[in-house]
Amino acid sequence: MIWLASYPRSGNTFLRNTLHKLYGIQSSEFHFEPNLAFDKNFASYPVVKTHLLPKQLKPADKSIKSIYIIRDGRDALVSMAHHRQDIVEPGSDFNENLRAAILAQGGSHFGGWSKNVEEWINRADLVLFYEDLITNPQVCIDRVRKLMNLPEPDYSKIPTFEEMKNGRPVYGGGWENDINSAVVENYSDKFFRKGKAGGWKLELSDELHDLFWSYHGETMERLGYTYSGERIAPNNALEQKLLIKTGYSLPQHTPRKIKVLIDASKFLLWYNEGTKRYETELLRGLREVVATPYSKWDIDVYIGGSVYKISEALRYVSDSSSFEQDSRRSDLFAEESKYPLAFLIRGYRYLLKKLLKKNYRKYVELVQLLKIYPYRLQLNYHLNVVLSKTKLARFFAPDLEKYDIIHLPLMQNYPWFMRCKNPALVVTIHDLTHLYFPQFHTTDNINCCNSAIAFLKAHSKAYIIAISENTKRDYLNETKTSAENVKMIYEAANRKQFKKVVYGNRLLEVISTYKIPSGRFFLSLSTIEPRKNLINAIKAFVIFCDAHPEVEVFFVIAGKHGWKNADYDSLTERQHKRIVEIGTVSDDDLPVLYSMAMGLIYVSHYEGFGLPPLEAMSCGTPVVYGNNSSMVEVVGDTGYKANPDDVNDIMRQMEDLYFNTDVREQKAKACLKRSFDFSWYKTVANTLNAYEEAYNKYLV
Repeated sequence: MIWLASYPRSGNTFLRNTLHKLYGIQSSEFHFEPNLAFDKNFASYPVVKTHLLPKQLKPADKSIKSIYIIRDGRDALVSMAHHRQDIVEPGSDFNENLRAAILAQGGSHFGGWSKNVEEWINRADLVLFYEDLITNPQVCIDRVRKLMNLPEPDYSKIPTFEEMKNGRPVYGGGWENDINSAVVENYSDKFFRKGKAGGWKLELSDELHDLFWSYHGETMERLGYTYSGERIAPNNALEQKLLIKTGYSLPQHTPRKIKVLIDASKFLLWYNEGTKRYETELLRGLREVVATPYSKWDIDVYIGGSVYKISEALRYVSDSSSFEQDSRRSDLFAEESKYPLAFLIRGYRYLLKKLLKKNYRKYVELVQLLKIYPYRLQLNYHLNVVLSKTKLARFFAPDLEKYDIIHLPLMQNYPWFMRCKNPALVVTIHDLTHLYFPQFHTTDNINCCNSAIAFLKAHSKAYIIAISENTKRDYLNETKTSAENVKMIYEAANRKQFKKVVYGNRLLEVISTYKIPSGRFFLSLSTIEPRKNLINAIKAFVIFCDAHPEVEVFFVIAGKHGWKNADYDSLTERQHKRIVEIGTVSDDDLPVLYSMAMGLIYVSHYEGFGLPPLEAMSCGTPVVYGNNSSMVEVVGDTGYKANPDDVNDIMRQMEDLYFNTDVREQKAKACLKRSFDFSWYKTVANTLNAYEEAYNKYLV
């Protein structure tokens, strides 16, 4: 028995008929559809068709071989919407059918197109593309027969799609499911429809196409399907498993692997912030790369004095993420003064300095004994910070010389890697705000950043990744580094997480959780610190409310408190009745907040990239942003530009956002489209290219 799987309307009926025509192979189906006939003896057939997810199969034996057929998700869903309109629920609305299939709420529609495809790619022994099956079936059948150990057939007998559409195919004609004769008369014509690639272009509206790409775009990209409709080859480094299963020839013998060590000490943080997100998404993408059989990469992760494999390192993220959500619900951070250990935590830096002078080993033993989360993480993190500022750092660093490349996602962590002489040093530069806005930083941070830049300028094998064109330009201007040693690689929003949320229950749940008043609201999401310019945003909103007392709109401010907030803390405007501060927000709730907001207010003085604006854009929410730095290139004309120093200008952009409905809707569509230009998948692929360039430049 072999499973023949696909998402519905992706060509497995075509393949079933072809196998029957060439070899007389009969096949059955395994499904949970109450309105279709079910053969209890399905497992006795050599081929069993299914659309279910792998975990739903019975028998669940993973040793049973399987074939999976992939089709451009847009064509599959358009065909599925027609199938429902023509056969399953005659007269139903095509666009509503299509919207429901795109959203796949509650795991409906066979888990949703992306989930179905991704789970089956991992499970299947052989993967076929529908577009290849209908244009060059002989090649596809040749691969199927090798998997099934079948003799070479008479390929001239392969049926055409038109023959099945206009004839009486064994499968897909309707009679195998006992459909009444009135329907059977034209069932094949309705069932097989067009059998072409790219038909979605004539039937998928712009609005639904963008909704589809918002939900399924990253999976489409990894398979080689583009937004415009062209097909390209999947990435050779990131998709080796897929390429092997689709018959792509990969080298059987690889040269010595390139060894990379990535610093991920931000994983010790018990909360999420920009650099931690960057490290997390990068490692999630690279995890698949190192797992492939012919990968040229061997990648380790450095966290606070220890070296881990990627899968082990990512446990830090899942652990801290789950604790952050639990702690938010228990108001631990809001009322931490009630907890006895909080007093001890506030004395970290003093205690650590004293302990380090006496007996480092005993301190490590103490840390190992503290298993209470997040205090163990906090102790580790602060220990890491203190050590990094001393000469001890170089002695606690791992053996660096066995690596070809060291990647520092944050330049401030350079002290651990000061002995890095032979490996190439790849460093991600996020921004240079310590130079342009020193008033927004502590003296320690400014000194650390300046020392890091001096270290990079002196290093003979330093290769720089800048996360935006603006950051690249700033770095080149300030350091006079050769442009060939600096590569721009954008960050991204996790599009599987940040997408338009339309589920009513989730909206109500989040409103209740954060006690947000019923009504429209602007949203601010950032660490609350001077650079984010919350003070001017709040003042602008108060002026807006005073100018338009008849308008019922709120300003929801989310985010944890950072440093230098004396002016913010004493700001009387914060007491305005329409300002709601909700503190730290769970990652799972962020897309819901973005989706509910009329717009994101993000009038920062400077950003190296600006993740919150892009996250909001991925949810179809336009942004009022500071007209400076990288935000201009990331958001551009899809948002509302404001002078961050001009409170009245910020207020005018709020007015435009609120009152000009047509423009707001246009910008909502435009910002969603713009968000498709960014993906962590591209970031990972381009980072691998940067590693290779650094390796070839300095080590070959």
